[in-house]
Amino acid sequence: SGRAIHVGTPWGVNYTFDPRLLAITKIWQGGFLDMTGEFLNRGGKGLKMGYESREINLGSKPFLIAPLNAKGEVIDFSFKEARYGDAETVAASLNSKEDHLARVAAMDAQFLGYTRDSKQKQQLPSFRYRVGKNILDIQTSIAADGNVTVTLQGELASPQTFALNGDALQNINSKQGQIANQQWTLPAGKTKATLNAKMTLANKVWRPQASTFDHRKQAIKITESKANLPAGYSVESYYPPKDNFGREQLFEALGLSLTEDNTVVIATRTAGIWRMLKGQWQLFAEGTFDSLGVVAEDKKGLTVVVGQKAELTRISDTNGDGIADKYETLFDAHSYHGNYHTYMHGPARGSDGAYYISFNLAHDDTAGSYKAGGKYMGTQGGLGGWNVRVEPNGKFTPWAYGLRSPAGLGTGPDGRLWYSDNQGEYMSTSKIFVLEKDGYYGHPSALVDLPGVTPEAAEKTRDAMFDKRADAIILLPHNRVANSPGHPTWDTTKGKFGPFAGQMLMGDQTQSNLLRIAVQTVDGKEQGSVMPFIDGLESGVMRPLFMKDGSLLLGQTGRGWQAKGGHVASLQRIVWDGKTVAPAIKEMLATTTGFSLELTQPVEKNITAKQLQSLVSIESWVYRDAADYGSDELSLQQEAIKSIAMSDNRKSIRIDLKSLEQAKVHPQQTARVYHAQVKTQTLFSKNAPEKMDAYYTLYKFPKAKN
Repeated sequence: SGRAIHVGTPWGVNYTFDPRLLAITKIWQGGFLDMTGEFLNRGGKGLKMGYESREINLGSKPFLIAPLNAKGEVIDFSFKEARYGDAETVAASLNSKEDHLARVAAMDAQFLGYTRDSKQKQQLPSFRYRVGKNILDIQTSIAADGNVTVTLQGELASPQTFALNGDALQNINSKQGQIANQQWTLPAGKTKATLNAKMTLANKVWRPQASTFDHRKQAIKITESKANLPAGYSVESYYPPKDNFGREQLFEALGLSLTEDNTVVIATRTAGIWRMLKGQWQLFAEGTFDSLGVVAEDKKGLTVVVGQKAELTRISDTNGDGIADKYETLFDAHSYHGNYHTYMHGPARGSDGAYYISFNLAHDDTAGSYKAGGKYMGTQGGLGGWNVRVEPNGKFTPWAYGLRSPAGLGTGPDGRLWYSDNQGEYMSTSKIFVLEKDGYYGHPSALVDLPGVTPEAAEKTRDAMFDKRADAIILLPHNRVANSPGHPTWDTTKGKFGPFAGQMLMGDQTQSNLLRIAVQTVDGKEQGSVMPFIDGLESGVMRPLFMKDGSLLLGQTGRGWQAKGGHVASLQRIVWDGKTVAPAIKEMLATTTGFSLELTQPVEKNITAKQLQSLVSIESWVYRDAADYGSDELSLQQEAIKSIAMSDNRKSIRIDLKSLEQAKVHPQQTARVYHAQVKTQTLFSKNAPEKMDAYYTLYKFPKAKN
């Protein structure tokens, strides 16, 4: 399946352990893996065996040794992690009348992760799983001469039977338990058992030349860079660490976490997990796949929780050498069938200490996807389009649904969980929401994972769900400021990053930019403004992280979806000089008569309100949320300005509109977006940009007080 774990050995006998069957399902000799199908473009083309490889025929059984359940059946999770490319199984699972989580619970089995002592260079991993109340660790060694040794340890509440592959294994024997009819049964109780056998392997296999490059610790190299920055800000770029042969590698830093001792933990899509400390790159973990988020649980970043497409994993160093030894599966109850677009976003740690993760919809053109009338994106079942709350002990709760491509997720200073979604079907433009329990966010594909709902039933109810959607707090105008927004972060630096304390910052993957977002509450309704801040960054800005010195680290990727910055990936840091405050719109506020623009610098004293009126313009429009891919700007109009005034300190421009009417132009319309633009080169004494823009998402104007 797409979530299989592949093990390579120095002696060239490689194998795949697939949690789908809790068993080894593939064995080959020669080169390890060809990752091209996942490294190029958007990925999703799968993996191939490596150079000069030869697969070992397992015969009539699709596994080497597999645990059986209490009914004597092979455990098979194909309904939630089908064999790669098995569209028929995916479709059958999607359309099943049995609820997905009920099917998961009925299996009464679970993959729990694996361990490997990092100090023992040639030690093989021990995979852990549960069958009923039996918990087992299994380690399999297949030597170059074909000798097979399987070591089992665990606590067995009841006898445990394993199916053996008599086609692939010869001379099977064990001093523990009983072997009969190609089955091995161990008695209840604490067990430590060994099974020996023989396999037929090739005598000579290709092996690569050994590397002499020590990639585990490398000096960090930084260079000055360029971007379109306000005066007072500078940017630098980090050279990524090289791979185990000293070659340049694809390094997409899409999970960032800062620890108490100032270590930065970086999770990547394909290059593992690294720690940045004391001027060094230090490799922490390998073998993770498409990690888009990481949270450090300890003070040094040696115990972390990482999101991967297939599971949420706690990874820890247990022997003190700075390298991970234990990979504990916290959550994998969702479906992952190998579709390139079914990302797990997060985790974000909530104010309650739990982890929150969001699941992207699939891009799939087979019958194994329910698109709810849309053209491209849909669910393959198994919590696609959902957010899930996972406690540190692994207990989980489906939290919210109706998400489309929820690439941004973060906990704000107010303790609430915020998320951003990308424009597409049922998402007229990219949006920012507060994520709340049982909230519905608009994409009907996720309805299929409500209790008792199938795609057929969802088709009958999806239109009625329109009015149950949560309102976005912020609309991000498509193409104007964003196409594919990433994680939010908040300026809690107390002035170390400029005059924007408390504001949200968010980047965009396509635009290679950084936005500032300010929220205003009007008569109990949250709405607010978006201000373009920085653009011209090297790649797609997805993961911002404030450092202790107040600088901002930006993890970026452009792979698969072109980013304006042009680089496939980048890691950059933005620094403020601590003194220069460039002219900018700090925020745009709704007033009882229109809007006010709050500025970082006063307008020059020689500028009159009459002159300002010729330099300020406001236009507005709405979008339509529907099954179409995005929306045009509807009811686009220039707003007539009645008057303009300045505050006494000349740092606030008050704009009174001739009309505050909110026209209803479509039953599926969004809030109205008001775009204010100020031509600014003559307004300030220095550091003035050519123009300043702000975009306000408006549900209501404040009521005038009597």
